[in-house]
Amino acid sequence: MQYLGYLAEGERTNLCLQSEDFGTTWLTSAASVSTNSISSPSGSLTADTVTASSASIGLVYQQISATAVAHTESVWIKSGTATNVRVDIVTAAFAAGASCTFNLSAGTAGAVTHYGASSGFAATIKQYPNGWYRVSLGGTLTAANWFFQIGTLDGAGTFFCAWYRDWETDRKSTRLNSSHSA
Repeated sequence: MQYLGYLAEGERTNLCLQSEDFGTTWLTSAASVSTNSISSPSGSLTADTVTASSASIGLVYQQISATAVAHTESVWIKSGTATNVRVDIVTAAFAAGASCTFNLSAGTAGAVTHYGASSGFAATIKQYPNGWYRVSLGGTLTAANWFFQIGTLDGAGTFFCAWYRDWETDRKSTRLNSSHSA
């Protein structure tokens, strides 16, 4: 990380629980998590490895109750053997929300897929040193229970690295915000 000067912005709170540890309050589906297995963008050994155990998608996720305002989810990800990582903000059974697949080889965000009556979600990807990317997906949610998911589509045995997931009530992710515990 590099100091870029004074940042003037409103206070925000990270709504994710244990945002640096995907092996605690985070759940898995067809995946396993190895915590503190690789150096994070901050240089500390706090990034986790997520390995798919299914040919379809292996993911980590957390459920959060959201209010009807704009929210943005962001996470730092790094390619391991997986090059395609999908980020979802969805309700149960994908009745509402959005998804975006990020290509970590090309450093690009794919088209955003909307579910149900959802629209207006946007995705971004920003490159950081040592192969890390900060990817974001955001839009206006309805008041409901939402699932915030990160997964690989590249098949069983493929893995990606993840660090510091951030969920804010705004249209853009900003600085690192401390998350709270359960």
